[in-house]
Amino acid sequence: AYSADSDEPDIIVWPETAVNVDLGYYESYAERLEQFASESGSCLIIGAFSKTTDYDGEENRITKTYNSVYSVSSDGELDTETVSKKKLVPFGEYTPLGGLFRRIMPKLGALNLGETELTPGTDSGALSTEHGTVGALICYDLLFDDTAVSAVKNGAEALFILSNDSWYGEAGSSILVRNSVLRAVETGRYTVRSASTGISAFISPTGVIYDSLASGEEGYITESISMRSADTVFFAAGRFFPVLCGVFLLSGAVLNAVLFYRERKIRRD
Repeated sequence: AYSADSDEPDIIVWPETAVNVDLGYYESYAERLEQFASESGSCLIIGAFSKTTDYDGEENRITKTYNSVYSVSSDGELDTETVSKKKLVPFGEYTPLGGLFRRIMPKLGALNLGETELTPGTDSGALSTEHGTVGALICYDLLFDDTAVSAVKNGAEALFILSNDSWYGEAGSSILVRNSVLRAVETGRYTVRSASTGISAFISPTGVIYDSLASGEEGYITESISMRSADTVFFAAGRFFPVLCGVFLLSGAVLNAVLFYRERKIRRD
């Protein structure tokens, strides 16, 4: 949750698929969330599903399902703009080369632990709220720095990571938290991690976890964060950052070797 030194948070962040339906279709769910936001006076960030329907050239209906993040303003209005998960879990949220697998290996092609064939999102990753623009990353997204960078490029002033770590266990959740720290430092953004079964945490732009809720522990945590817009060296350098780090380390090694060689030569002379 995002707070301004108050017992009533400005923003409440719920985990990935906390609401297991398409909020754009099930109006009763949307109305209850809108009522809750209005009564609490808090903006809600919620993990749920969304769907789009289109038609192909033969007028066959094509429905796509997304693992998404919605926002509900404090005055009780559900925003139809969503951010959807970009990096889906193979055999958990989709079957890679599904048609081919189903023909060649029917049993493997039918293996989808999530039961629903999801479509990866193509949006900017940035979600507008009444308190500023936030970057929404869903679970597996945080393992890839480009998802966080894309959100920041599109105006994200903080990162919200919504996750369900039940697939990974406690050890896996710890790894995901460490990756959350990397995303916070790389982008220079306060990062809020909300996990239904894993570790929830507040992470500073310098990578300090200053509050957390352990895996399997029931409850909630509330802290203050700031919206930030400054760019980091990583963000400015982009894909060249690892190269710059490598050049820096190599330069240090070469300089150390030169100094060592000169010292030995002076001793011999």
